[in-house]
Amino acid sequence: MDKVDKGMNRRRFLHAAGTGAAGVAVAVAAPASVANAGPVRKAPGRDYDVVVVGGGFAGVTAARDCRKNGYKTLVLEARDRLGGRTFTQKFAGHHVELGGTWIHWSQPYVWSEKERYGLEVMGIPDGLDANVDTTVVVANGERKVFNAEEIVPVAEALDRYFADASEAWPRPFDAKFAWKELLERDQLSARDKLNKLELTSIQRGALDGFLAAYGHCDISNVSYNEVARWWTLPGSNLFAANESLVRYTFKDGTVSLINAMMEDGKPELQLATPVKKIEDKGDHVIITTQQGKRITAGAVIVALPMNVVH
Repeated sequence: MDKVDKGMNRRRFLHAAGTGAAGVAVAVAAPASVANAGPVRKAPGRDYDVVVVGGGFAGVTAARDCRKNGYKTLVLEARDRLGGRTFTQKFAGHHVELGGTWIHWSQPYVWSEKERYGLEVMGIPDGLDANVDTTVVVANGERKVFNAEEIVPVAEALDRYFADASEAWPRPFDAKFAWKELLERDQLSARDKLNKLELTSIQRGALDGFLAAYGHCDISNVSYNEVARWWTLPGSNLFAANESLVRYTFKDGTVSLINAMMEDGKPELQLATPVKKIEDKGDHVIITTQQGKRITAGAVIVALPMNVVH
């Protein structure tokens, strides 16, 4: 056997896994026959071939696909549950989502996973509609209710606000395609863009609420590039945006998808295990947990939100 075949270094792992950069969630297809194969350790002298840090959907996707490609894989999750920013709880016999909730076929990666496992979805509850006949706007401290015809000026204001969104995001799933245009808008917040427009108080109040719903915070803290991407993803119009954002949810909760992915890949899992340190030794990696346990691996995938990487 050639010496190169006796171990697995990071370069060989990334090549085999089908990705070109470290630290990304691997998403590669594997033959069905691999799914039931036992783990094949390809990193001699190491505890695991791959350790995935972070048990949200990115981490679980990476772990599933590594495992289905024959790598002995471990997921380390700091919390006592999987799912990250998605979180399903049971209350009074109902699934209650405390994090990510809505899915739609305009989100092809998530929808394809739903199809992969045959999970059921349900539409919005009876009596509600994602495209309602009335709209409530708070402007200058006053609450005003508008019917569908009266709200037309707000829709027009949205079109004006996002007039150049397609220039920044001609391909909403491909940031590199218009990288120059994105960089030109990189310092622009959602509020900065709003302040550039001449609008009525009603239009301004409506847009402020609409954009805050996109960013889940004051729009001064939201990137214009981000809200522009949300607008272009479903097709750059209000009906499509409403349809994609508040139409379908998992019948058995978002947790049903992450459970299906774990059952499919069967990576090993350690919950309540925060990671303190990751050391790159060139031909292997050493992961040290907060409890002081040292784990060696041929490769590591860091699948954490950017605000907690430090």
